[in-house]
Amino acid sequence: MIRRTTFAIVYVRWSERPGDPSLAALVDQLAREASTPISVCVVDNRPGIAPINATVPALSTIAGDNSAREFSGYEVGLRHVWGGGISADVWILANDRVDAYGLDAVGLLRDGTLDVAASLPCVLGQMDSWPAPAPLLGVDVTYWARSNLLVLPEHSLRNIGSLVSVDAREFDSLVSEDPPDSSTLANPALALQSVGTTWSAFAAEWLTGVGGSLRSHWYRAAPLEPSTWSAFRGKVHSVVNEQLLSARLSASGTPLVSLQLAAEVGGLPASCVRRLTTSAVWRWPTRSAAIAGRRGVVRAVRSWASVEASVRTGLRRVLR
Repeated sequence: MIRRTTFAIVYVRWSERPGDPSLAALVDQLAREASTPISVCVVDNRPGIAPINATVPALSTIAGDNSAREFSGYEVGLRHVWGGGISADVWILANDRVDAYGLDAVGLLRDGTLDVAASLPCVLGQMDSWPAPAPLLGVDVTYWARSNLLVLPEHSLRNIGSLVSVDAREFDSLVSEDPPDSSTLANPALALQSVGTTWSAFAAEWLTGVGGSLRSHWYRAAPLEPSTWSAFRGKVHSVVNEQLLSARLSASGTPLVSLQLAAEVGGLPASCVRRLTTSAVWRWPTRSAAIAGRRGVVRAVRSWASVEASVRTGLRRVLR
């Protein structure tokens, strides 16, 4: 009997939308394609948020303080589950913005996909990148995995320490809580200069939609105003922790791989294609994030697998 990969979920929510659609989609997908999680911890980051009404096995609900937005939520959720003596091969970290930009990726969570994360091991997510190198606090964050849906091996989580790279106090020293003057509001990159010059320009464009350097923008992108400064600043804090977490995981020896590629590899038998793919990720860990999200790589893996299957079928016929 083949042992299945065990997994647990930490789900952070802020929205008061009834039914928790993101959590329901996540649990339903895994029930169909993998197995039952050994633990699901829901962290409510908003005080007084209505109780969840989803039917979820092995569920616990705790309060978070939102001090570092979803990252402090993930942190308190992990500590809560670990404190109960529960360990899993891999962890799925998600929040209630999965359905805003990431619901398609939920469909890639299958038993084979989770096995890739556990056996390679690697971090799985939806890969993003800046169009050019953009150091963040002196760290290269050109490529990163979105934090609204991550799959991480347990040992990597334990080795990395806190999931919060920049806490609220440190962020306050970098970006002021007070809205800047009108000239800076018109060019918000100026308010983020202490984080990184090139990085601030890219981040400001992504969050406001103003500029022509990026191919896409945040789904809530809008020009900055005094009334939206607090929300803008909070999102910047999330992006900083999102990108630094990916960088820290990569530096610790856990490469980043796109969920799409992992789903393709996880659906292959233990063949030369699967071995070649995993070997390539380990041999070039710093490049895996750069190439893993490209559709051509996924097409190549499919083609190699198809060729291998054809060769095996042909050999079987000849040897009959």
